[in-house]
Amino acid sequence: MMNIIAAAIEHRTLLLNPGGEYKAFYYGDLICLPAMVLAICYLGHFMPRPNLSEKAWWHWLCLLVGIGFGAGLHLWEAFNHVYTRSQDLSPTKLYHDFVVFPCYIYILASAGIPVALRSRGGWKAKTVLWGFFVGFLLLNLYDNFHRPHHMHINFNWSSFSPG
Repeated sequence: MMNIIAAAIEHRTLLLNPGGEYKAFYYGDLICLPAMVLAICYLGHFMPRPNLSEKAWWHWLCLLVGIGFGAGLHLWEAFNHVYTRSQDLSPTKLYHDFVVFPCYIYILASAGIPVALRSRGGWKAKTVLWGFFVGFLLLNLYDNFHRPHHMHINFNWSSFSPG
């Protein structure tokens, strides 16, 4: 979806420029996160019942943590001038912080934590899950120390166009 927003609203492509994007976006979002979701789905078939993923309060907690993390990151980056104000308010940045973060954190935490701890799906599937999770964290860590550019463009909301 972020690629559609970038193409339709910001008039740029993200997928065709792996060297120009953050490693965590290009490799993490496109490879690690889907692989983790697949591992979680597989491991979920081997969960004992009842389990944490069946509790409503757990789902609400995971959703609130995701929303809080996305909003907190957005505010932290704004206060620390990681991006310009118009970059911070670009459509892809807003979508990333207020939709992508909450959704992925909710999915990975609400189902991922219970299966990582209690699934009887075997050590191989758990190794895949943890391997991609650690890989995703390492990609984010790398990006944190190697910011060669600003991924988000300046966006002018009054004219609804880049710039």
